[in-house]
Amino acid sequence: MGSAASSSSTSAEAPAPPPQPRSERVTYSYSTFQRREARRLQREHAYRYALLLKYDKSRTGSLSRDEVKELASDLLKEYTPQVGGLSDEDIDLIMRIGGETCETQLSADQLPIALAVMDSIKASNKEIVDLFTKYDVNKTGVLPVAQLEALLTEIGGEPTDQKDLEYVLKKVGASAETGISAAELKAALGSWYCCCAEHDPSQPCSPGC
Repeated sequence: MGSAASSSSTSAEAPAPPPQPRSERVTYSYSTFQRREARRLQREHAYRYALLLKYDKSRTGSLSRDEVKELASDLLKEYTPQVGGLSDEDIDLIMRIGGETCETQLSADQLPIALAVMDSIKASNKEIVDLFTKYDVNKTGVLPVAQLEALLTEIGGEPTDQKDLEYVLKKVGASAETGISAAELKAALGSWYCCCAEHDPSQPCSPGC
């Protein structure tokens, strides 16, 4: 019985986030505002506790890197798989929770920042998927070099240097003949930003370049 219950818990979806309050132009008394705010904080606390309860497999009261990765994998099922899934850089970003160094564990109090970082990763991956869809005009699932060049030109605001284009293709193991897939575009963009940083030191370079 115990193992069956454990298996059922593991396969369950991540707890749903608390509903966001509707923005209505209504005037409330201060006491009403306090009650609403207290209920909102209570829902958010319950959500964090539910996440911790589900993913804290080691029962330490915090989430390890592997446990955070499992949580992020469950929450980022939209867009992220299309760009190659969660990367080590994504997990590093979450574990830094806005700081310079990675934490080894995340507490319940740190989860709101970690969840906000996950939301930013989701938004970034959505932009990449949208860009790929826009330039995959033939709907083949692959961007030929000409379409990749047009995409980079849109992002950069100026024509793409051919040497930079060749460098990007090489970094993702692609070529002018093969083009790149949606799963390779995220890494390709990271390499391209590194090229931009070399041309202009004021531009940030993504990790791993």
